[in-house]
Amino acid sequence: MNWKYFGLILFLTSGYIAQATLPAYLNLTQYFYSNYTCNAKLLDSYGLDALEVPTSQKNFLCNGIVNNCCTRTAQIKIFKRWTNGNERSFIIRVYRSWLDLMSGIFDGFQGVEAFATVVQSSVPLGQTSNCGQLAGAILAMMGSNLRAQVMTDFQRAFRFLYDSRRGTYCTICDSDALAFLVPEDGLIRVSRGYCASMVAETMNAMSFKHEYLHKIVRLYSQLLSSCSSLGVYNPLKKIRNRVMLFSHPKTMQMIRQCKTNTKGSNPIENCRQYCERFNPARLSRMFEGGLQRGNRFLRWMNVRLTSITAKAGSLVNKDDLNFKGRILQASGTPGTPGTPGTPGTPGTPGTPGTPGTPDTPGTLTATLIQSQIPPPILEDYAQGINIFNLQYNSQLLVPVTWIPIENGRPHFPRAKHHTSLLRLQRPAIYSLADFTLVVKKQGLNLLKYGYNSLISDDSFLLLLSSVDPSTTVAGASSTTPSGSGSSSTPA
Repeated sequence: MNWKYFGLILFLTSGYIAQATLPAYLNLTQYFYSNYTCNAKLLDSYGLDALEVPTSQKNFLCNGIVNNCCTRTAQIKIFKRWTNGNERSFIIRVYRSWLDLMSGIFDGFQGVEAFATVVQSSVPLGQTSNCGQLAGAILAMMGSNLRAQVMTDFQRAFRFLYDSRRGTYCTICDSDALAFLVPEDGLIRVSRGYCASMVAETMNAMSFKHEYLHKIVRLYSQLLSSCSSLGVYNPLKKIRNRVMLFSHPKTMQMIRQCKTNTKGSNPIENCRQYCERFNPARLSRMFEGGLQRGNRFLRWMNVRLTSITAKAGSLVNKDDLNFKGRILQASGTPGTPGTPGTPGTPGTPGTPGTPGTPDTPGTLTATLIQSQIPPPILEDYAQGINIFNLQYNSQLLVPVTWIPIENGRPHFPRAKHHTSLLRLQRPAIYSLADFTLVVKKQGLNLLKYGYNSLISDDSFLLLLSSVDPSTTVAGASSTTPSGSGSSSTPA
């Protein structure tokens, strides 16, 4: 007998026997080892049960995965971390805080524009002044009119970024995706199509944020800092550095390079650096950075606007005081003289006139001229103060009990630019937050995994019903998410 054939038969038989003795829950897609493998070290870094080879078991949290590397116990952990572990809520809170910040900034822009109208009207016609030029530039720009378009662009950008992040767990569970995750080199390879989608969805918002917002804010802040409602310029009043907004020159260069070459012969190459600033497992300074500084500016602008409004409301123009009566006059008006007699004969004495009616004591009334106060700023004050005056028979013009701290400080999450958005098992061998994203001809489409993510209560109940309690971690299947009635839609 040919020993070569015997050795081949023995090798195939041993491989089949070894494959047949594998645990039943692996349920391999083929009778021989798959060409794809699971990265056990990457899964173990996130505390997920590691498989050496993929399984055809259904992944209840990630639709469309054929070669699944996450056991059902690992899927339960993923659900609990994403929902109860605040991973999802933190990302959403960051994006909502940015939208609230932008909305507040545009509200403040309206107040500054109303103040600019007052300043411009206070400058004498034909006279050139710094405050007049600042006010004129603001009224010519009218940054508050950009609200609708800018808010739409930011919502669109944050929706894309969130969808790209929420499929991160599905990425490491898919054996087919591991060809583009290279832990040894610390690389995440994404496709050119994904980069093109990122540019289309996020460029408008990022261009406004890094190219224009800090310039508009600087102009509006200069008027608030250096000018009074009478148009008087104070050169000693300067904008404090801590409330300024800045943009990194390298970031602006990448955005401009991508924008100017989108219709060129090779737009992806020019937008490659822009796309590579994104990482699905951590926040980016370009896409989500600047939240803390932006909130500092918003608080300062609101306090400054309120302070200017209070000062303008307390002004009284003495030239417009209206005096009725004469304070020093106390006697009545004299009577009319009598009719003189005819000539030659003594005139008859004149009939005494009737005594005049004495004047009422003179009264002093002051009329407050509010032409210097912008109505949009005083609108909120007027309603509340007028109601107070009617109820208590008072004559308050501005709130007298207000202090700046009453504005409150909005809570916003501290950005995690250097830490992972997903919980790691300590010590972790790998962390996707430390990886570098590169754009290649063939690569991942992170948006696809985000769209296929089915982390919801319905999928979780299906997952629990399919799990054998004897093969799961003790207590894992008995834990249900809090607030399950409010998260029935996919995350």
